[in-house]
Amino acid sequence: MSAPILVAEGITRRFGQLAAVADVSFAVAERTVTSLIGPNGAGKSTIFNLLTGYVPLTGGRIAFRGTRIDGLATHRIARLGVARAFQIARPFRGLSVRDNVKVGALYGRDGPRDVAAATERGLRLAGLEAVAERPAAELTIGQLRRMEVARAIAARPDLLLADEPLAGLNPTESDEVLASLRGLVGEGMTVLLVEHDMPAVMKVSDRVLVLDAGRLIADGRPEDVTRDPRVIEAYLGAEAP
Repeated sequence: MSAPILVAEGITRRFGQLAAVADVSFAVAERTVTSLIGPNGAGKSTIFNLLTGYVPLTGGRIAFRGTRIDGLATHRIARLGVARAFQIARPFRGLSVRDNVKVGALYGRDGPRDVAAATERGLRLAGLEAVAERPAAELTIGQLRRMEVARAIAARPDLLLADEPLAGLNPTESDEVLASLRGLVGEGMTVLLVEHDMPAVMKVSDRVLVLDAGRLIADGRPEDVTRDPRVIEAYLGAEAP
């Protein structure tokens, strides 16, 4: 078995006396979709911020492809091959979809860069070729979500962190985004997903990590995690039968 693409060991983040993330350890296998789930306030967004350098660790370590990335600036982590698709899309509304995606292609992972090819790849994998010339201001919420993913893809990452890409979408739009995420794995990418839509998580994930109150309480296959009494208690707020 190959080494995991991402390893977090005992990562902790405190804000004053509050431990938003407390001694969490996990590894992400290459070319998989791993989902990070948990109730509101469980620490999911904080973990994404730690992995991408938006906030520093209080304790622990993070390695990407064997290289420590905790303590690095966000742009340096991106240059190593980690990209993030944010929950709230912030498009350049006056630019076309193609030009919005091209912004991602201009940055991202180090190495030879073919901006045009990276832009087209992002549009194709996100299923946006048909609307590439439209102004971003005309897109639906679902299309904006996919454009955010496309812009991250265009940065040529090995690891994509997708933060609630299905929030606010209808079932058809959700299925389109899920198909795009699975397509990334087929193209050799690895996806770490934060999502609240449990049926979608079960459908798309190879593995699920469950947080509650800043601690990892379950880690395994989707079908096993959903039967875990600790997970049931965390989501239902009552002791599992």
